[in-house]
Amino acid sequence: MLKILLIALSCFFAFGSFGQELTIKRDSQIKSFKENSVYFIVLSKVKSYKKDSCCNYTEALGSITSIEKDSLGMSLQTFSKSNVLKETEVNYIDISWDNILQNKIAKSDILYFKNYKSFKSKNLKKKLSIYGSILMLSTGVTMLNTLVIKDKVSRQNLYKLSALQLGCGLTLAIIGSKKRHYITGYNRSWTITN
Repeated sequence: MLKILLIALSCFFAFGSFGQELTIKRDSQIKSFKENSVYFIVLSKVKSYKKDSCCNYTEALGSITSIEKDSLGMSLQTFSKSNVLKETEVNYIDISWDNILQNKIAKSDILYFKNYKSFKSKNLKKKLSIYGSILMLSTGVTMLNTLVIKDKVSRQNLYKLSALQLGCGLTLAIIGSKKRHYITGYNRSWTITN
């Protein structure tokens, strides 16, 4: 009975932990990200910290399965390439519904990455950011309504409402944003230590 229990536990740990912990360092700061985290990674040969100034870039979304000296092994859910050809951007997107895209990514090609706890967390952050943007846009419409309203009390209420909308929208947008960790192309870049 003990042997069966040990075999079951070893299988549980072997199949349950397929990701790898990532550690980055900058100056005296060290950050570690948990196993099975989801990473949104932007790769580019042009080393600039502004995404808009990159000509050709690649975006990868998935989890890290192995870390080697010069590359990261990843199990990808999406992989997209964007190429700019004479002021026209051409996108190629490859989607895997069961995380079977295995790929090696060179550490030197990584421009920046964002870390999420899970795919569910990433989608929630994206939705919060969208809702915050919608609330901030609706603030402008509410402010335009104050020009139409002649009653002072109603106008004051619209000012308060627009301030509330702006505050809630900014809060949701900030909560929905995720910090970028620049590996190259930034004056205080992080380095992958493991």
